[in-house]
Amino acid sequence: MTSRHTITHADEVYVGNAAYARYTPDGRRGVKLTHLSFVDLGTPDTASANGVLDGVTVETDEALAYTAGDMDLATLDVPRNLVLDTTDGQGSVDSVVTITGTDTYGATMVEAITMTDTTAVAGKKAFKTLTSISFAAGTEAATADVGWGDVLGLPFYIDTKAKIISPAGDGSVEDFTIVVGDTDQDSTAGDCRGTVDPTAACNDVIRFSCLIAQSDVSSKNAVFGYDQYSG
Repeated sequence: MTSRHTITHADEVYVGNAAYARYTPDGRRGVKLTHLSFVDLGTPDTASANGVLDGVTVETDEALAYTAGDMDLATLDVPRNLVLDTTDGQGSVDSVVTITGTDTYGATMVEAITMTDTTAVAGKKAFKTLTSISFAAGTEAATADVGWGDVLGLPFYIDTKAKIISPAGDGSVEDFTIVVGDTDQDSTAGDCRGTVDPTAACNDVIRFSCLIAQSDVSSKNAVFGYDQYSG
């Protein structure tokens, strides 16, 4: 059994004997600590255009819903975004797809994505499991695929890109496209904690990682982000 201890419940922790009244007007000694968390993003599978649902029908006169048992995959290898695409070149489909699932901590989350034309549309939220995928009636009959992309979810909230330090792939420097956590949660908002998209494609081999600087540990929202939109 793993033993755990909390060192302090203080919002700010200082270390050292240096004293400078202009830095700490309350007279305390030391320099404020910023906590660095190592984040192992794993070796994510290669992106898939249709790994969740392959060639499902979007009707013009009725909505359709698929539950986890209907999907080809309902638990993703790592928290990551979903990607939707129409497959028959029908033109404008404009069907709203509502995805319900859970995040890395098991919290329920809902995202609404609108399919348009034959261009794949990438979701912004990082799902770990999928509970249901519902297709509203579209403007035209079509078939659609649901897969996953290379946008990876973070376990801690970031409010600025500068909070991501030393992004790496297999231990070497790797460029990440970083999106900060969205504090205004609804069905079309970004991920509540934030996401990263490595320049190198996920391929089930490269292990991605980074450090997250947590300068504010005073509340749940500051560390884990605002509650997921759950419908």
